[in-house]
Amino acid sequence: MVIKIGTRGSRLALSQTNIVKQLIEEKINLETEINIIDSKGDHDQKSRLTTFGSQGIFTGELESQLIQGSIDIAVHSLKDLPVLNTPNLELIAFIKRHSAGDSLLIKKEHLISRNPLKVDKYLKFGTGSPRRQSQFLEFEPSAIPIDIRGNVETRIGLLQFTFIDALIMATAVFERLDLTLPKNIEKIDLPVDYFPPTPGQGVIVIQTKIGDFGKLEELNDLETQIAVNAEREVLPNSGGGCELSLGVYIHKNQTNWVCHATKTYNTWNPSQLPNLSRFHFESDNLETLSNTLGNYINKPENVTSDIKSDLSRRRIILASSSSTAQQFSKLLEAHGAETFRMPIFDYKTDLTQLNNSLLVDQWYNSEWLIISSQQSKEFVKSLVKIYPHTVRIACIGQSTAKALRSIDMPVHLVANGNMMSMQILLKEARAIHPGQVIYLRGLNYTSQPSEDAHSFAVYSTITRHLELPIQPTEIVAFSTRSAKAILEQLGSNCTFKWVAIGPTTGKFLADLGQDVIISQKPTPEGVYEALTAS
Repeated sequence: MVIKIGTRGSRLALSQTNIVKQLIEEKINLETEINIIDSKGDHDQKSRLTTFGSQGIFTGELESQLIQGSIDIAVHSLKDLPVLNTPNLELIAFIKRHSAGDSLLIKKEHLISRNPLKVDKYLKFGTGSPRRQSQFLEFEPSAIPIDIRGNVETRIGLLQFTFIDALIMATAVFERLDLTLPKNIEKIDLPVDYFPPTPGQGVIVIQTKIGDFGKLEELNDLETQIAVNAEREVLPNSGGGCELSLGVYIHKNQTNWVCHATKTYNTWNPSQLPNLSRFHFESDNLETLSNTLGNYINKPENVTSDIKSDLSRRRIILASSSSTAQQFSKLLEAHGAETFRMPIFDYKTDLTQLNNSLLVDQWYNSEWLIISSQQSKEFVKSLVKIYPHTVRIACIGQSTAKALRSIDMPVHLVANGNMMSMQILLKEARAIHPGQVIYLRGLNYTSQPSEDAHSFAVYSTITRHLELPIQPTEIVAFSTRSAKAILEQLGSNCTFKWVAIGPTTGKFLADLGQDVIISQKPTPEGVYEALTAS
């Protein structure tokens, strides 16, 4: 038996069909032949996609031939199919998803930096997708969208030989086609969490008549099917189709389902900046995630003013670990900002110091224990367990105090800000409660809590390899060391503006000529006040 596979005739469609053909022949052990069928969308390469009014312009003729029996199965890009199944037809297999996101193809002379992504002002970028236009305009408001149509080769030719500076295309194209880009063009994969795709992008599906070729179910990738069905189920109630600027991406990490989405609340108008709203949600229950996504997508346009707020359109990097940055992220996002947490350092506790007799002697003779970072927590926990001793504890920062209290260590003094604040506070406290001071710190340090403190390095700090997925509007630097690491790896153009926690970090950045505002309070509220005052 030979299975007749129906497909469009473009190079990309044929490549996708050959992927399916190979799977059928190798895994199902059936012979196949390919039948090329032109679609309405293939015949009309000039009209805007929005003028067709709905999905299905690339798939309708294939479905018609399938119903008539001219072909046995049809191979589609899932994103081209209407959400509601055509009567008597079914999607029998979802092939494991290729990359779901988009890529930016850009002439090298218009690319300022890849990491973070920064492009020339007034960049002329080509795409026929309102979603891609909206998302990229929100990223670079000065850019100029150029509506284009055509197959992959046609669009790349327009980029190479015309006034267009850049294109946006599905990343999966480059996984399915062996494309050689012109030497003057760079390909940059856009972060899928910031530029979520149209629902179902990156997925090839096999369509059959209901009840036919059930053996093809063996090719189905269940996780892909579950994720993209959840993405697409919001479309029927949202006016979905080519005319809607909607991006949705759902995937599963190690423990939870994660969703990123964007939507424009205003009717798309390329002469105006998009009023783009973003959605990020994570849950171990896909039904909960889907319901929350549906509520977001179906909010009426007249609630836009309630959703946008004073930090909208701000993309803020929090240069700290997730635990430290969580409260900052929560407050800033409540005011409309998009936040991205970027840990700068990894930490390694040096438990061999528990065998350091000098440290143990000083520990037993001390009345005060000074901690400048929560990274000392694990060492302190082991120290107290092996060598029980009662001391007064002073630490820098509320997050460090919280970490110590989480292991049942009492905290008597909390200095806000930096070591200078600790020095002043400790001097006053020791006038009332004198005694020897032991300071547990990291391998690299610049100052002591007191001149007579006995200090020991109990953890080491390793700078991570840093990457910024997008051009942030601000980076919040929690220390001079963090700011230095970022500048060394990412350069002085990594952000438009810095927010420094405290005057020391602020002075360091200002002395390097960086545009910086100083948060006078090391709290989420302090950063918010600094951002809104700038």
